[in-house]
Amino acid sequence: MAYIKSLLGYLIYKIQLKYKDLSIKCTSNLSVLHLFSFFKLHTSSLSKVLVDLVMYDEPGFKNRFTLIYCFLSIHYNFRHYISIKTNKNKKIIYIL
Repeated sequence: MAYIKSLLGYLIYKIQLKYKDLSIKCTSNLSVLHLFSFFKLHTSSLSKVLVDLVMYDEPGFKNRFTLIYCFLSIHYNFRHYISIKTNKNKKIIYIL
């Protein structure tokens, strides 16, 4: 975790490790794209598969929508989650 934080600290708001799952909260919607490419290409993760895409709504908050990308590294048998908070007016990064 410290290694990832040292490389990508300006993109990450919060990082947590639970069992073999890495959870990352981004600072902005644009930082998600940089994190995608890092986890896809870096030899310590090699996350090539987007397993799940989850969005949920929390009415009453300024940034009421939370979007969670769940990636899987088949090589290391490791999952990580990248989440961002947004509202109905912000553009989000999506991948197919």
